Amino acid sequence: ISSGHSSTLAKSTSQALQNPSIYGSKLLYVVLGRKQSLVLRKLSGGRTKALYTRSRSGPRLDTTALGSKYGYVTLLSGNADPPSQTLLKFRR
Repeated sequence: ISSGHSSTLAKSTSQALQNPSIYGSKLLYVVLGRKQSLVLRKLSGGRTKALYTRSRSGPRLDTTALGSKYGYVTLLSGNADPPSQTLLKFRR
């Protein structure tokens, strides 16, 4: 990216891909489809690994972070301003 060129890391025509995080050669992001999932995959492509999946109703998956051993996601719930926030941690 520093060269000024862009490249596609992930794409979908049927699901929303949100809040990406990169650590080393791994990409972590939230997928919103019939369900919402926190997924991990290699930057070079290939199969995805769902670290966490839940229904679309209720609390939603938001921001992500990725470290050497764990993936993190913020779970937002409620209609308050600001909403209730919980940080979840999952082994990669």
